[in-house]
Amino acid sequence: MFVLLCSLLSGAFASPLAPSRASHVPGQTERAALHDALLQRVEDTSGQGGCLTGLVMELRTNWGLFTSDERERMTSVLAPFKADLFDDLPERADAGQGAGVPPPAGDPTTTCFGDQGDNSLIGAHFEVQWDTGTVSQSTAQGFLDDLEVAWTAEVEEQGWKDFAGADDYLMLVYIEDRNTGGAYTTISNCGGMYMAYIVAGKDAVSYGTWTDEMAAHEFNHALQFNYSYAPEFWWWEATATYVQSLVRDSTNWADYLYGYSDAPYIALGASSQSDQDVFWHMYGLSIFAHYLADHQGGQETVRTTWENSEGSRGQYTTGGQDMVEALGLDWLTTYTDFITKNVAMEYDQHRLFPSIDLVDHTSSFPASGAGDGKSRPQGYGQNYIRFDGGAGPGDLEVTFHGDADVDWVLVLAESDGSAVLTSVSLIVEGGEASFTFPDYADRDVYFVVSPLTESEDKYDYSWEAELVSAGGDTGVGDTGDGGQHVQDGEGVEVTGCGCATSSGAPTGALILGLLALAGTRRRASR
Repeated sequence: MFVLLCSLLSGAFASPLAPSRASHVPGQTERAALHDALLQRVEDTSGQGGCLTGLVMELRTNWGLFTSDERERMTSVLAPFKADLFDDLPERADAGQGAGVPPPAGDPTTTCFGDQGDNSLIGAHFEVQWDTGTVSQSTAQGFLDDLEVAWTAEVEEQGWKDFAGADDYLMLVYIEDRNTGGAYTTISNCGGMYMAYIVAGKDAVSYGTWTDEMAAHEFNHALQFNYSYAPEFWWWEATATYVQSLVRDSTNWADYLYGYSDAPYIALGASSQSDQDVFWHMYGLSIFAHYLADHQGGQETVRTTWENSEGSRGQYTTGGQDMVEALGLDWLTTYTDFITKNVAMEYDQHRLFPSIDLVDHTSSFPASGAGDGKSRPQGYGQNYIRFDGGAGPGDLEVTFHGDADVDWVLVLAESDGSAVLTSVSLIVEGGEASFTFPDYADRDVYFVVSPLTESEDKYDYSWEAELVSAGGDTGVGDTGDGGQHVQDGEGVEVTGCGCATSSGAPTGALILGLLALAGTRRRASR
C-alpha cells in the first residue's frame, strides 16, 4: 500500500496571485497532446491513487481545452460534491457560491461551507462529512481523532498559526465515495475569506496507521495556506512531510527520503507530476527540512521559513536561496554544508535515513570518471562518488573538468559512516580546478559535485584522482583569492568570495522550485 500524501492548490488560483515563475504557453500541437494527457491522468486516478496536485493545477490553467462533457466527467472524479471542479464552495439551494454559513455567536459548531455530505461528525476543530454508504461512522471517527491529534501537535505544541477562519468555523473534511488512495488540501472562497478544506478518498481513511500520518500531512498544508502562497511548491510538500514525522511516532515518513537519496542529481527546484523520479524528489526534499532542524536551530526554523513568507503576494516566488537568507544564513555556506552532511546522512535520526546513491566508486588509483547520462547533475543537484579507504597512504588529489558555463561547488568529505569527520570544499569558476584531501588513509572519502545554477539542464564533467606524497603539492594551482577550505566535522566554511578559483563566488540565485507507482520505488509499499 502506498503513502499518498498530496496538496491540491486549485483554490489558490482563484485568489489574486502573481503568475508562477515557470509559466509556459503551449502551441496547438502541444495543447492537443496536453488535452489527451490530462484526460488520461484523470481516468488513471480511479482506483489507482496518485498525487493530484499538479493535475488540478494544470486542469485549472487549461480548463478551456475541454468540452462541457469532459469537464463534468473530470469533476465527478476529482470533486463529486461540486457541479464544476473550480466552483467555490458552498453550492447550495439557499446560498450562492462562496456565500458561506454565518458564524455562530459562540465557539465554532459548523464549517463555513455547510453540509456537503449526508453525514457528519463534529470535533473541536474539524467537521468530517461523508455521504451515506461511503464509510462507517467508526472509520470517520478515527479520521476525526487523527485530525485532532494533528491540530494539537502542530498548532498547540509546534506553534503553527491556526487555519484561516478557525475563530469562527470548523474545518471541513470530506470523505469522497471513491477509492483514490490519496487525499488533498485546497481552499475556497467562503464569505469573502479563502478557507482550507481537506478531501480524502474512502480507502485513504482505512489504512490504519497510515491515515494518521495523512491527517498530519494534509492539515499542515491547510496551515501553510494561512501564511503565504510564495514558497516554491517543493517546500510545501517537503515541509508537510517533515511535520508529519513530528506529529506521530512512526518511521513511515522515512520512505519519502528515498525520493532524494535515490536521485540527488535532480534539480532542487524541479517539479513534475508525470516524471516519477522528479515527483518523488519533491517529497524526498523533506531532508532539507531535517537539515534545517538538526543543524540550523531546531524544528521552529522550518516554521520560521513560512512566517518569513507572510505578506508575499506572488505565487511560488520565494526560492530556496531567498528562504535561507531570510533566516539570516549565507546561502552558499548552508547549501555546501547540506550536501556535505548528506555524505553520511548526518542527522539526529541517522538510522532511518537511506544512504545516498553513488554514481561511481573506486578502490584503487589512479582513477577517473565522468558524469554519465541520466544521472548527470542538474542545477543544484548533486553527484556523489566514493573513494574507498585503504587504497594507500598519501594525499588524495582530484582534478576536475566541468562545463565552463556554470560555477560548481566541489566537496571531498571523510566519513566514518555516521558523521563527516573532515571535509574540503572548493568553488570552481571556468570549469577547471584541482584540490586535495590531506592524509587520505583508511576511511572512505566522498567526492560531491554540484553545479551552482537554477537551471534544470544536465551538466557535463569529468575527473581524475590520484595519490600524491603526503605533505606534497596540494594541486590547488591558480585558485584566485581563497583556494580550498578544510574543515573538521563541525561544518563547511564557505564564504561569498573566499573559495573561488578565479574572481569570486557565483552570483546565480537558487530557484527551488500519490500515485500509480507500484513497484517503482524502494520501500514505497508495505
